[in-house]
Amino acid sequence: MEDQFITPLITFIREQRHEFLNFLQVVLGYCQLGKYERVENYIKELQNELSMDSALFRLDFDELILLLLKIRVKFLDKGIKIIYHFDIKDMKPLVENKESLLKELESKIEFLLEGKNINGSINIKLIQNGNNLEVKHL
Repeated sequence: MEDQFITPLITFIREQRHEFLNFLQVVLGYCQLGKYERVENYIKELQNELSMDSALFRLDFDELILLLLKIRVKFLDKGIKIIYHFDIKDMKPLVENKESLLKELESKIEFLLEGKNINGSINIKLIQNGNNLEVKHL
């Protein structure tokens, strides 16, 4: 199972690196033009975006994190950025049911996104229901 996540994880890391370099280029440009207020606003936007990812990386379920990153990379290639939100109270029942949970979750998210005309980003909330996760489009 781990091998199927290596390529998407490497892709995610490459994209993060690319985005960071772009960010630095924009900040440098604003600084060279003396547009410091724009630098401040741009940094605040980035902080907000990164804080949204914090919830994902705080999950105590590595396979779930990797699956969600894999799905994000797949849809980034289609020009869609997925922003995840979570309502998970107890990770233990989810981890105990991980094999079927991960397969079912991947299908649910892809079903939700396939065929939709989405430009830019989409917010998806994962809601715990016992040992299962429901998927909602916000």
